[in-house]
Amino acid sequence: MVFVTAGYSGKRFIFEKAKELGVRTVVLDGPDSWCRLLQAEGIIERFVPVDFTDADTVFERCLEVSKEVPSLSEDAG
Repeated sequence: MVFVTAGYSGKRFIFEKAKELGVRTVVLDGPDSWCRLLQAEGIIERFVPVDFTDADTVFERCLEVSKEVPSLSEDAG
């Protein structure tokens, strides 16, 4: 599952619950996001930094970086 922006750090429980349920997640968020630490902690599969400042192109950029993330099914092998 891909989350686009993690929201504020009080939403950490959502990612913890997803992990508990076996959901493998990728988070696209700003480069300085608090959730980048969740990958190091093993709560999410991947953190991908995205610059959200240009609203006119953010959708296309998120789509492109999500295509570059290796399929999580490839890791399951």
